[in-house]
Amino acid sequence: MMEKLVDPATDPVGYTKLILLATLFAGIFQTSFGLLRLGFLVDFLSHAAIVGFVAGAAIVIGLQQLKGLLGITNFLTKTDIVSVMKAVWEAVHNPGKRKKKLFWLASISPLVSVVVSTLIVFITRADKNGVKIVKHVKGGLNPRSIHQLDFNNPYIGEVAKIGLVVAVVALTVDKIDFLACAGAFFGVLFASVEIGLLAAVIIATSISAHSLLK
Repeated sequence: MMEKLVDPATDPVGYTKLILLATLFAGIFQTSFGLLRLGFLVDFLSHAAIVGFVAGAAIVIGLQQLKGLLGITNFLTKTDIVSVMKAVWEAVHNPGKRKKKLFWLASISPLVSVVVSTLIVFITRADKNGVKIVKHVKGGLNPRSIHQLDFNNPYIGEVAKIGLVVAVVALTVDKIDFLACAGAFFGVLFASVEIGLLAAVIIATSISAHSLLK
């Protein structure tokens, strides 16, 4: 978000000052919320909304690291996925065309990494020190379990009623949680962090208000 105000490449001092100022304000707000006992406001944000917002923010942060990973200079300040991927594509697709002879490196690199990591684990016996390995993988399909269904069970009526209740509750809850999670996630991913946070707050508050009015 700060990059929209000051470009760290052209004005690193000003960018650092803004980061410090934002950190100070964040601390002041958090202290004020604690002193005023406003922690109950967090209860209006559902878990699904928080998960969606954090997941979208994590993807945005990861996309912003592409500039350093790919050596891109003069990267854009927008954070939405469409703008970022468009900028990355425009920056890297031309060099790839000029170096088609090196295409085989990208093709075999996953296989080489698997072989090298396997050899390292085997030589150092890292699996004996907490490193989990796949070990033997059984071939074939999983055994069938349909024969375990018993429709002659004396409790079949009660089981059917329980299944109906669980299905109705799950359908209602899942729709609400999915809406909150998706709104926050796609708001961050395709708009901005601010829009995603706003979407999370609005959806979560609406859900909480609806639940209280029932």
